[in-house]
Amino acid sequence: MKTKLHLPALKPLNEGARRLAWFFGRGGDQAFDRFARTIGHHVSYVDRLISGEVEPVGDEANAIYWATGGAVWSRDWLRPADGAWADHPADRGMLAKAA
Repeated sequence: MKTKLHLPALKPLNEGARRLAWFFGRGGDQAFDRFARTIGHHVSYVDRLISGEVEPVGDEANAIYWATGGAVWSRDWLRPADGAWADHPADRGMLAKAA
């Protein structure tokens, strides 16, 4: 069971990584492993998502969207991070319902 995130820099390489890290922070100790199983990957792949080594596209990015309940949008992986790791992502509220 993985319970700690290793954040590679002061600022994430993309918004998807930042939002995914916050998703795990809210999800408790089991969130990381549960997420990896849900998207059909090993936890090492999830580490690589957060570090920016890989950027999901297509069906994989959509699987992440659904596995996070819409917290990480497919296009987040293509955008620079809106803040540092410690900066809480903006609430998407109505935007999430419209997307």
